[in-house]
Amino acid sequence: APVIEKTAESLIKSNEENDINSLLENIAKNRLKYFKKVFPVMKIILFEGQIDNTFRQKVFQEITHLIVKRLEKLFEKKILQGELKEIDANNLAKTFMSFVIGMSILNEVSKGSFFEPEGAEAFIPNAIEVFTNGIKK
Repeated sequence: APVIEKTAESLIKSNEENDINSLLENIAKNRLKYFKKVFPVMKIILFEGQIDNTFRQKVFQEITHLIVKRLEKLFEKKILQGELKEIDANNLAKTFMSFVIGMSILNEVSKGSFFEPEGAEAFIPNAIEVFTNGIKK
């Protein structure tokens, strides 16, 4: 949890001043690469979370909560700056997190074929455009 929190904080802070599309693209591309590197361990974590309630609470509630809260702060800041519509920042954070995790899992499980011919990284800008079109002013 501390490593994930520190990594998420550093990644967001280093991109925070970018426009929303660039910021979200950078986060998604970074997490896609990270997920690729740790996917063997992630499979174990996902499986273990299905059978061990204590582990599930630790991973899926505590760790994801940290990430959602940090993304929520980011979206709140962008809303205050007038870059985004006034939409519930928690819902935005969960939607974006779901997109990144889902995309990463699909990419790994399909061994990249889901995002052919251009690949998952090339898919990200288009997906971010779809995400932000509904929330940008």
